[in-house]
Amino acid sequence: MAALASLLPKPVHVSISDDEDDIVRVSQQVAESSLQSKSVVIRLAVPSYGQRNGWKPSSQEDFGLGKKKTAAGNTLALQVDSEGNVRYDAIAQQGQRAGKIIQSQFKDLVPLAHRKDLDDDARLMERPSEDEVQTTTDKTRAALEKLVNGKIKAAQPKNVPDGHGKTSFIRYTPGQQNGSGWVEAEDHQDDRSGRGSFGAPSVQA
Repeated sequence: MAALASLLPKPVHVSISDDEDDIVRVSQQVAESSLQSKSVVIRLAVPSYGQRNGWKPSSQEDFGLGKKKTAAGNTLALQVDSEGNVRYDAIAQQGQRAGKIIQSQFKDLVPLAHRKDLDDDARLMERPSEDEVQTTTDKTRAALEKLVNGKIKAAQPKNVPDGHGKTSFIRYTPGQQNGSGWVEAEDHQDDRSGRGSFGAPSVQA
């Protein structure tokens, strides 16, 4: 038997039991994890502008172009209430000011007098204080006065443009004559309808 084993080539696959196979597999995983933990990745910082003489980008991180790794998205996180139910009305409350009451549930349709989840204090509507009422009244009065004063000022006769402006006299000397003369100049409003532009020009003697 020994002579026959010496004549045969060495086996390629060594037969091991299931227990030994598990031990070998676990030892290989431990060795790989230790190698991964010991491996150190060295990343060179990209030099600043003006100091990139001879530098070439060699990895994907070098092409970041200064952009942020994570961009702020508008995805709304899933929210639940105290009972574990999904709050689908959270999308209606997104982007609203703090303290704003948004009625987005079925119980909001029930009148406050018939609501069973509210106590007597919650059913009472809190009235604003006298200071808040006075402040709101003053702001409203000021806004209305500003609006009314603007309308009155625009309708006053002194703000309506006059048809004839101030008259002025201009002395001039014609190029082909030796004498000088006076011209009376007067500002007037342009006719926006253009009624006098199609007829013959009026000449005054």
